[in-house]
Amino acid sequence: MNLWTSFFGKKNTMEMNNHNQVNASANQLQDNTINVMEDLFVDNNPPTQDVAAQLQHISLSSFLDRDYQRKGYEDGYSWHSAEMLDNQLKAIKSEFRYFLDQKVDELRQEILKLSDQKINVSGLSERMTQQLQLRIDLHDINLQRLEREKEFSSQDEGLVMKVVNQYRDGFIRGMETYQEEKVLAGSTGLFI
Repeated sequence: MNLWTSFFGKKNTMEMNNHNQVNASANQLQDNTINVMEDLFVDNNPPTQDVAAQLQHISLSSFLDRDYQRKGYEDGYSWHSAEMLDNQLKAIKSEFRYFLDQKVDELRQEILKLSDQKINVSGLSERMTQQLQLRIDLHDINLQRLEREKEFSSQDEGLVMKVVNQYRDGFIRGMETYQEEKVLAGSTGLFI
């Protein structure tokens, strides 16, 4: 019996040791998972002004970099009328001006906020006052540029013309493809 108890006793102790090791490993794994998750998904750093400026730039470039040629091709193939082309070009210009209006409003709000900060720090720090004035001046320059682009878009000039020309080219190609297919299908007599 001693043999059996010593054998089973060791087995029980070994099972208990294995069980404790598994629990310890699971707890350690759980602790590591929490730290990894926090490190991966939590950013404790506040956004900087440079990131906000890049986001503004990305928004304008994302508007201008859309695939207007493909959209024009699809519309030209589907609608194939000069009236539709005219309406779509007006819509693109209108959307561009609306986008510029939003950016102008954002810049004006930012200028107002910076001017308020400048008033609050005036007399305390000449250096900080000058830095704020530089930022205000930069926003004023960007504001004037946006206003000019808005005027240019109504005169068929400026940045929007890249988009307009791409859409027009795509529309004409789509319309030509439709006409070629219609003529080809009509001449074979298959689709009459």
